[in-house]
Amino acid sequence: MRDYSKVSPKFWIGATGKRLRARGPEAQIVAFYLLTCPSASMLGLYYVSIPTIAHETGLGLEGATKGLNECVGAEFCGYDTEAEMVWVYEMARYQVAEQLSPADHQCKGIQRDYNALPQNRFLGPFYDRYADAFNMTLRRGGDSPTQAPSKPLPSQEQEQEQEQEQEQEQEQDKKTNVELTPDDPAPPPTGKGKKRATKPATSIDDVQRVFAHWQAVRDHPQAKLDTKREKNIRARLADGYTVEQLCKAVDGIANSSFHMGDNEQRTVYDDIELICRNAAQVDKFIRHADAPPSPRLSKAGARTAEATKRWLERNGGGHA
Repeated sequence: MRDYSKVSPKFWIGATGKRLRARGPEAQIVAFYLLTCPSASMLGLYYVSIPTIAHETGLGLEGATKGLNECVGAEFCGYDTEAEMVWVYEMARYQVAEQLSPADHQCKGIQRDYNALPQNRFLGPFYDRYADAFNMTLRRGGDSPTQAPSKPLPSQEQEQEQEQEQEQEQEQDKKTNVELTPDDPAPPPTGKGKKRATKPATSIDDVQRVFAHWQAVRDHPQAKLDTKREKNIRARLADGYTVEQLCKAVDGIANSSFHMGDNEQRTVYDDIELICRNAAQVDKFIRHADAPPSPRLSKAGARTAEATKRWLERNGGGHA
């Protein structure tokens, strides 16, 4: 554990500090914690779990998760949820120096500390950012030099919702037993005079038409048709939905304020895998296309509306 750390007054008034302030007090508390916590290192790349942040800041799991998400959104840090490693991007520059000479003994120490870090997705990007400044000689990580964006951390409510959706998806797959390889030959007869029911074939052309529509409408021109996206599109086509209906569901998600970013994570959830996750999802977004739902109030907005209603009731509807 370090005896001290450097924190500039610009933390509160600099460009990054202003972005953190705009994202709420949880973001400021978590950011300040990441700069000064017992686990922190001068590299700014170190292990820290969300429960630890929750306990030591007093924010609780929801507050710590929200604050960490907002720090990621403000480009203050990145967080690898699998390795539970945080990288405060500019921390090494402030804690060590802008530039070290090749003869500085700190260079060997930095390389040694870097070599000892557990595997995580920030190893390569850290080297790419600081190799010249600290005269580093060995790059770890087989990832691209371009830093991958951090994914938002799920809240407890979202984790429960995702688990329920996964269970529903597994149950749906059991019931429909969807065939995902339409080029397979028809199954052989089973029993005397009986034939197994064949599943509806799904054309790769239809899958690609739905995917191309999603790319264009949702502005994801570089997205790839990976296995999971293809599986979900095929499954819904096999359920009996037409290409036009799935395209309509793609259009309808734009009318869902929650999926367009009006949520606590301020994150857009519009992946075609989500839209086609199960029949209920498709039906919901088709309804949104036909009849957009009323705008969704955030929790804070709902509390404010309720307080206003109570004030009006106490004061005769607001009339003198």
